[in-house]
Amino acid sequence: MFAIDGKDISATRGDIVFFNVTAADDGVPHVFQQGDVLRIKIFEKKGCDNVVLQKDFPVLEDAEQVEVFLSEEDTKIGESINKPKDYWYEIELNTPSGPQTIVGYDEDGPAVFRLLPEGGEGISKEETEL
Repeated sequence: MFAIDGKDISATRGDIVFFNVTAADDGVPHVFQQGDVLRIKIFEKKGCDNVVLQKDFPVLEDAEQVEVFLSEEDTKIGESINKPKDYWYEIELNTPSGPQTIVGYDEDGPAVFRLLPEGGEGISKEETEL
């Protein structure tokens, strides 16, 4: 399961996550150019120097949106968890003129990537026996 609420993403650990990224400049939709690279970086909450996942998505053709796809392995961040864990993330566009942040920490606070426990995580053997 995954859900997007504004700029925050919630995903079950080990699930597939996919969404489209768009951008606008003064209300005008941005057209991503072939050769651009969209990068998602997920890092420890309040630890922007501790990146736990970074994945690039090359733009293959001019388009107003780019699909971000995180596989089951991508979302198995860190050790097994038994309660939700919040990370921060940013999405940036790497252009020849330099990186530009599309989604990230702004005046409203951080972009949160909430990781939820996958089925069976945090359950002891005794709890599963009847």
